[in-house]
Amino acid sequence: MTTATEASTLQLTSGSVFIGEARLLDDVSISLVPCTVTGLTGPNGAGKSTWRGPLHASSR
Repeated sequence: MTTATEASTLQLTSGSVFIGEARLLDDVSISLVPCTVTGLTGPNGAGKSTWRGPLHASSR
């Protein structure tokens, strides 16, 4: 049986981000649950802002 929370979870698995032929991020996965606050942390240059674009596009 699937709960409402499980059905509404946004999951991206093994995602990659390319600009032209340059691979900026590879094999990135994230799972977001509704009605929660999720933080994305990491050092400068880790790709946090780069990953935000595809993540935002997939939630539309």
